[in-house]
Amino acid sequence: MALHGENLKMGKDVRGIERGKCACGECEDFMRSDGATCGYCGCLPTRHSKKDARYSSDSVGSTSGARTSESPEKWKDEDLGWFPNPKGEYTEFSNSILPKFYLSFWTTCPYKERFRRCFVTERKRQWEVREALKAINHKLVFVTSDNPSGESSSA
Repeated sequence: MALHGENLKMGKDVRGIERGKCACGECEDFMRSDGATCGYCGCLPTRHSKKDARYSSDSVGSTSGARTSESPEKWKDEDLGWFPNPKGEYTEFSNSILPKFYLSFWTTCPYKERFRRCFVTERKRQWEVREALKAINHKLVFVTSDNPSGESSSA
């Protein structure tokens, strides 16, 4: 299939938006293929960051279409679920999973309130899985250990 015009350039999707690094971490730049997906990683263009300032409204700090200067750690925003001074294990865990969740989800849902609701749901799910695994590991260590309380003491 022959591609014509401006979209033939590497890094541009079918709408002509220049795309960069993918959230999957597999590629640094969008590579146009015959279909709509990236020719390198196979992800949709929306998983790749936007390079063209005309189309970029991914700003976490802005609710309007205006661009703002953004820090590299855009996910460090309390409106997204970030705890500035985590005190306990749960809040530290929350902050530890937020960056990866932000990278994988913000491109498909750049709305703070909805993002936060989805993050809180995912955080709870991951915490519950983590706690269940800790409990199972604790039981497994007990069962496989040389536990003297399981032996009868006859002398």
